[in-house]
Amino acid sequence: IFDGVNLTQVMNLTTPNYQYVVAPGATHTYTFSNLTDLYCFNPGSEDATVIVNPAPAIFNVVGGGSTCQFGNGVAVGLDGSEAGVYYELFVDGNASGIVVVGTGAPISFGNFSVAGTYSVQSLSITTCEFMMNGSVDITVTPLPTVTLAPFTSVCEGSAAFALSGGYPAGGVYAVNGFDTPVFDPSVMGVGTFYVTYTYTDQNGCSNSAEQMITVYAAPMVSIDPIAPVCFDAPAFVLSGGYPMGGTYYVNGSVATDFDP
Repeated sequence: IFDGVNLTQVMNLTTPNYQYVVAPGATHTYTFSNLTDLYCFNPGSEDATVIVNPAPAIFNVVGGGSTCQFGNGVAVGLDGSEAGVYYELFVDGNASGIVVVGTGAPISFGNFSVAGTYSVQSLSITTCEFMMNGSVDITVTPLPTVTLAPFTSVCEGSAAFALSGGYPAGGVYAVNGFDTPVFDPSVMGVGTFYVTYTYTDQNGCSNSAEQMITVYAAPMVSIDPIAPVCFDAPAFVLSGGYPMGGTYYVNGSVATDFDP
């Protein structure tokens, strides 16, 4: 076996399919010549060319980190790439099927919100498959548990009050999508309003809870005119209010009758 420099003689072969292992540093042709056996002399030669593909450039896997559950995730990519070389993303050692073509510049595989270890392998018909340098981890942080106590319905014209009942403390209240710490029935008017309480924890993860506040319309109330009386007239029961069942007041004090 002649490699262009050295001649190696192989004798006493006992298997029909002999393999001669080589590891050239570049593409090289080997010549097999002067083949003989125990019974016949069969001179001749045959060439075998071993093509050595270039190793791809090695780039660093970048990105990863912590992301909130159900969030937008964090990016994973390479800090460089070779134009025309394909790169596949692996998650926990398994091929993800996500492949990006190199551009000669850094590349991104996108954002991910699944916990695991992310690595990258190069794929090319002209270069060997190599794992890129390093890997990055993604951890997923659960969202905080947020609650909001129900609100009592109020009447139109009732006094404004501070919104409360959100847990954990320190969050932000919003009414129909607008941040506000106070609910004013006089301003909001009649209807049903949605109060959202949003809390963000120390990891930057947010969650919210929602309740409703109903503002009822004030009833239409009337009272018949009361005729003037003399100071010594007998006491009489107050009446004439509509709808029935209400409460009478005289100069701000509850009364059922009037005594001149």
